[in-house]
Amino acid sequence: MEEFVVEDYSPGPPEEPSGEKCPRCLAPVPARASRCPNCGQPVHALRRMLPLLAGVLLAIGLVLVTVFTYRAVHLANLEKAVPVRTDVDPMPTIGPAPDTSAEHDIQTQTQTPAKPETPAKPDAPAPKPPLNR
Repeated sequence: MEEFVVEDYSPGPPEEPSGEKCPRCLAPVPARASRCPNCGQPVHALRRMLPLLAGVLLAIGLVLVTVFTYRAVHLANLEKAVPVRTDVDPMPTIGPAPDTSAEHDIQTQTQTPAKPETPAKPDAPAPKPPLNR
């Protein structure tokens, strides 16, 4: 008959307790355990979520610093900007609206058309001096 050798399997040295205690049985809980090895109660500790919480707070802080820096630069640029003139009327006045009644049409048809003005003749150009002087 053959003999089977059974090797002794041990998981290794037990993990050191992290100082946390199970809220149910008050047994020490290893640092990386998510449940108590004694009673199976889930263990939630703030120290386990501390890296995640620190990352979230850091991201929020960076966003706030970016917003405040942008706002400060934007306001500084506004102080240096040339002010807009407010004394100029943005819409010039055109005048009264034209009369579009039928009476106005009759008056314009009965009037004699005015002669168009002839443009004035331009002055004669001055003579150029000779090039050899």
